[in-house]
Amino acid sequence: MNEVKIHVCSNESESWDTLWKWRWFTRDVWEAEYWKEEQIALKPVLSLLSKLKVKSVLDCSCGLGYKTVLFAKAGYEAEGSDASAVAIKYAPQLAKKQGVHIRFFRSRYDELSSKCKRRYDCVWSDNFDEISTYEYLVTSARNIYSILNPNGKFVFLRLA
Repeated sequence: MNEVKIHVCSNESESWDTLWKWRWFTRDVWEAEYWKEEQIALKPVLSLLSKLKVKSVLDCSCGLGYKTVLFAKAGYEAEGSDASAVAIKYAPQLAKKQGVHIRFFRSRYDELSSKCKRRYDCVWSDNFDEISTYEYLVTSARNIYSILNPNGKFVFLRLA
């Protein structure tokens, strides 16, 4: 009988990298349905961005970049950032397969002011509600504010 080895991730970063690697290598199983779900879920967000006259969007905590791709296909100047090195490694491949060129870069919320090369009309996140400490929330909000254009918007919500 083969021995089963269990690996427990030592920190949050390693956990996310493991999750994104698993998602990437199993995407053939779930990806087609996921695209449809994301398009439906993002529809009200795209409507809001249109009303706000947004042209550029940073998809913060973009993961593998599915929503970033949808922003780009909807006509926005879209870029994506994520703290996971694994997610950022695979996101450009996904974008290329979908026929869009998107800049992806590795950054946590609290590093955005030093890692961004530009400012945006909108910073979008569907993961901001996962912040667990007040200090990190304040630091992250300040960094997000620092990369917004004048009258820029920060839109965050959890999509179902």
